[in-house]
Amino acid sequence: MKEHEIIQKVLNTLSNIEDATAIESTDFTEERDANMIVVGIDNVTQVNVGLPDYNYRLQIVVDTFIEGDNDGRIFIDTYKEVQRIMNQYVLNDLALSDLFEEIPVVGLFFENCDFSIDDKSNRAVFEYTVITSF
Repeated sequence: MKEHEIIQKVLNTLSNIEDATAIESTDFTEERDANMIVVGIDNVTQVNVGLPDYNYRLQIVVDTFIEGDNDGRIFIDTYKEVQRIMNQYVLNDLALSDLFEEIPVVGLFFENCDFSIDDKSNRAVFEYTVITSF
């Protein structure tokens, strides 16, 4: 349905983050960069049966290779910038139309952020609920 369009709106906003490559979670055409932002929707629920109201679970992953970022500064800067940008819309419902334009988003809620680290990368996964009413 509208998942791809919602993801594209978020990507357009996050693609301006310096030194990071932003892609859709289903885009496997680009080679992996050292500092990635990956945006996807992993669940859609119809809120009111019979009405065109939906919840989308939006995930934004910040994934940075440790090699070349030994002190974690690039990861932290990217993480903070994603958080700052998205908070503008979470904290101000009136700004939702600036982000989503013609898509009738009526709510954007921050759910959580999980961090992980392995021998190759630092990772943060932001989860949001996007509520639409078509």
